[in-house]
Amino acid sequence: MQELINEIVESQVPWMVLSVALIMFIIKLQNDKMLELGKSMARLVLLYEGHDKQASEIHQEITYIKEWCIGRTGDSICKP
Repeated sequence: MQELINEIVESQVPWMVLSVALIMFIIKLQNDKMLELGKSMARLVLLYEGHDKQASEIHQEITYIKEWCIGRTGDSICKP
């Protein structure tokens, strides 16, 4: 039994097992980070979509007010 342990210790097997474990850990860590990055990007897209919708609504309101002012006073500054 001692001979088998000595052969394993002196061979490359422990380093190979350690290398495989390290590679698996790095891949798992990278996948977790990629998943987190994907979620963050999805949140950002939704945030931009909400911002664009709000900006469009504001533009429509400003256009309506400007047209109302021009129609009422003949001036886009809308002086009373």
